[in-house]
Amino acid sequence: MSREIWYSQAAGTKDSFQSLGSAPKKWSLLTSDPQAADHDEACELFLNGVRLARTSSDFAAAIPQIACAYLLDSRSVNFTVKLPEDIDGGKENFVLDYELLGKLIEHDEQSFGSSVLRILLATHLGSNPQFGQQLIAAAMVHIKRLYDYIERNRAIEAPDSNILGGCLTRKILLRERSCLYMAMGNYKEASKDLTRSLKIDENYTWARESRACIWATTKLKGYSVIHEEFKRCISESHKDNRGNEVAYAWLALTILKDRSLGSIEDAIGYYELCKRASARRDQIYGERSEERIPDPVKLVHQSLGRQPHGGVQLAAIIDRLQNTSLGSESHSKKRACVKCGARSNKDGGRLHQCSRCHVVNYCSRECQVDVSIWAW
Repeated sequence: MSREIWYSQAAGTKDSFQSLGSAPKKWSLLTSDPQAADHDEACELFLNGVRLARTSSDFAAAIPQIACAYLLDSRSVNFTVKLPEDIDGGKENFVLDYELLGKLIEHDEQSFGSSVLRILLATHLGSNPQFGQQLIAAAMVHIKRLYDYIERNRAIEAPDSNILGGCLTRKILLRERSCLYMAMGNYKEASKDLTRSLKIDENYTWARESRACIWATTKLKGYSVIHEEFKRCISESHKDNRGNEVAYAWLALTILKDRSLGSIEDAIGYYELCKRASARRDQIYGERSEERIPDPVKLVHQSLGRQPHGGVQLAAIIDRLQNTSLGSESHSKKRACVKCGARSNKDGGRLHQCSRCHVVNYCSRECQVDVSIWAW
C-alpha cells in the first residue's frame, strides 16, 4: 500500500489534536511530583524536535528528540492526522502531523528512533478501522526487535546512554506493548507484559497501577489482591500523582464489594481522598469534561456521593462496570480480517491469527498474501 493511500485513509481518523496556539504550561511549577518534571522535559524535547524537522529539515537531530519525548512521557506528543489549511504561521511547530511523522520514519528506517516513532504511530492511529491492526502489528514487531537487542546490550538502558538518552528500556517497551494489547482488547496479554515489566523493576508504579486496573475491570484477580495492589500504588506514588484518584476510587469500591476488606467508614474515607485527589489533579493539569473522568471515579462518586452512609448496595453496579471494558470493545469484537474486515473465515469459523506477529487476523490465504503488515 502506498503512503499516499495510507494518508488518504488516515485523514478520516479522529484527531488527537490538542492546541496549536502556544507551548504547554510547565506542570513542575505547580507540583514536586517527578512525573511532572519528566513531562516538562519531554515537552521541551518534543517541541525542539518538531522545530528542527520543520524549520531546517534536520531529521537526523529531530528523530531522537521526538522519540525520547514519547518514551519519557507520551502525553508530551501533540499529534494530529492533518494540519488545518488555515493554520497561522509558526503554530505548526507545536504539533506533529501524519505527513511529517511519515518523513521522519522513512529518513532512517533502521534507527532506534524510527522504530520508536512507528510505536508512536500505532498508539495514535491503532484504532483506525482501515489499517489500525497493521500499524499495531508492525509496532509489535519493532518492540520485539528492540527488546531482544537490549537484552543483549543492557548498557543501552543506562541513564547516560548515548542511545535515546537511556529512555529506551525493556520496562518501557513492555509498557508500550501492553498499551497496544489493550487497544486490541487483549487484556490478558497486556497484564502479562505489565507483570514482566514489574519483574524488571518492582517499583515501576505505573505498571502496577495499570495492571491493577486491568484486574479490577476484567475479574482476572480477586478483590483482596486488587485492593492490596492499589494500596501499594498509593504508598509508592507522590501525593499529586495523576493516578491517585483512580486508586482511591478502587480502594473504596473493592471494600463495598468485599466487606472483609474494611468497613463502610473506610470506604467513605477512601472516597473523600478520591475527591481530594481529583480536585488536586484538576488544579495542576486543568479541569476535564465529564467524559474524560475515569469510570471508577464516576462510579464511586455516583454511589457514595449520593449515599454517604451505611447500607449502600453496590454489587450490581460494580458487576456492570466489571463486565464492560471501560469504553473499549472486547477482544472478540476487535477480531477482524486485517485486509477485508470480515469477522469470520469463509466457512463461518474463527479467523486465522498471523503466526509472526500474533496480533492481526486473516479470513483466508488470499487476504494474507494480499497485504503486508510492514508496508508504509
